[in-house]
Order: sequence, then structure tokens, then C-alpha cells
Amino acid sequence: MTPKAVTLRLGDDDYRRLHDEADRLGMKLGTLARVLVRSGLGGEEAERRRRRGVEALEALDRLRDRLPDEDDVDVVDLIRRGRDERERRMAGFLWPSS
Repeated sequence: MTPKAVTLRLGDDDYRRLHDEADRLGMKLGTLARVLVRSGLGGEEAERRRRRGVEALEALDRLRDRLPDEDDVDVVDLIRRGRDERERRMAGFLWPSS
């Protein structure tokens, strides 16, 4: 398939925004325009992917809300407590109390 050229007329503001975004992303202006056109043509599938991404981010927010409000976490202590708990459970499994 041979690529086809398309002329696109943009107002000054839209051109500036496209140019600034291409600079920010380190892309050529035409490359960013092509990416944006392709994403716009994605239709319903692109919208479904976007919605799934938003739902995943919302699920992470809910999970974060359930975490304790501790600024500093002592990872070594957390691992130690986890190992101690595992050992207690395994001891009860291997040698049940009478």
C-alpha cells in the first residue's frame, strides 16, 4: 500500500498546540498528526480500551484508599512479620495442637 498525502488546514491556535505537543513529545509534526488521526479512527474499540484503562485506574484508587495512612513503611519489618506469620501457620499445620 502506497502512503497518500493529505493536506490539513489548521487555525493558528490548533497549529500551535499541535506543534507544541509534537515538540514536547520529541516527534515530528506530521508523525503526531498521523498518530492522532489513527487514534481518532480507532472507533469503538479505541473507546473500549480507553474505558478499560480508566476502570483499572479507578480500581487502583480504591485499592490505595484501603491502604493504611502511613507515610513511612518499614519494608524489612513488614517482611519479617509476614515470615513470622507464615511460620506460625505452618507450625500449626504440621504439628496441630491437641
